[in-house]
Amino acid sequence: MDTNNQYINENFTTNKVTVIIADTNEAFREVLADSLTANSEIVVPGTYAGGSDAFFAVLKYNPDVLLTDLILQGTDGISLVEKIFELPVSLRPRVVVMSAFFSAYAREKLSHLGITRAINKPCDVSEILSAILYESADGPSAETKEAYEIEYTITETLRDIGIPAHLAGFSYIREAVVQLLLHPGYIANVTRSVYPAVAKKLVTTQSRVERAIRNAIEIAWERGNSLSLAKIFGDQLPAGGERPPNALFLSALARSVSNISAPPYSSAQLGYNRKPGDHGQRRYGVM
Repeated sequence: MDTNNQYINENFTTNKVTVIIADTNEAFREVLADSLTANSEIVVPGTYAGGSDAFFAVLKYNPDVLLTDLILQGTDGISLVEKIFELPVSLRPRVVVMSAFFSAYAREKLSHLGITRAINKPCDVSEILSAILYESADGPSAETKEAYEIEYTITETLRDIGIPAHLAGFSYIREAVVQLLLHPGYIANVTRSVYPAVAKKLVTTQSRVERAIRNAIEIAWERGNSLSLAKIFGDQLPAGGERPPNALFLSALARSVSNISAPPYSSAQLGYNRKPGDHGQRRYGVM
C-alpha cells in the first residue's frame, strides 16, 4: 500500500490537536468526541468502529493522536497499531489504547511497540483528555510529563483501593489530590480551598464535590481493598473501622502519592481525634 503524503486531505488544516477515535460502541464514540471537542485545543474529524476505516482516517487526516480500543470491527486494535507503526514517521500519530481488559499478550505487544498509554475502561473523560494532551506534545516538557505521571499515579491508587472509576467522586478525589500537591496549605481548610478549586476545574458545585468525595470514600471503606487502605493511612488509620473525614483521606492519599515520609498534618489537626469519654463518636473539624 502506498502511504505517502498524497493520502492526506489537503483541505483539512487545523492548529488544534487532531484526534481519531476507534471504538465499536457508537454511543461511546459520540459522547467521547463531544466531550473532547468541548476542549478548545482538540478537534475530532472522525470516529470509527472498524480498524481499517480508522487506519485510512489516519492517512487522510494525519492526526496527532489515535485513540483506539483493542476490540474493533475487522482489523483489531493490535493489528491497527502495528499498521500505524509501519507508516513513515511523518504520518505516524501518537497512540493511546483503551480497553476493558488487557491480556498479558496485549500488554506485551503494546510494550514491544512502545505504547505506554493504556487506559482501563471504565474511565472518565478527564483521564483520556490528559493522555491525549500529553501524547500530542512534541516531546512533552518535564513539567507536563510530571503532571501526567502524578495524575496517572493517583488514578491507579484510587483503582487499587477500590473506588469505581464511574463515580463522580473518583474524578473529584483525583483533582483534589492534585490541588493538595500543588498547594499543600489547602489541607488546613478543605472546604474553603480544595472544594472551590475542584468545582471550578471540573465545572460543578462545591456541595457536589464534597458529597461525591464522601460517597466514594464510604464505598472504599465498606467494599474496598483494606490492605491498600492500611498501607496508605498507616498509623492514621481511624480506629474501629470508621470512615475518615474527607480531609484526612485526601491528606493521606496526597502523602502516599508524593512519597512524603512524614504527614504534613496530624489526625488531630485535621479534626479527627478521639479522647476518653468520646464513646466512639467522631469529631470533624473540616469535611
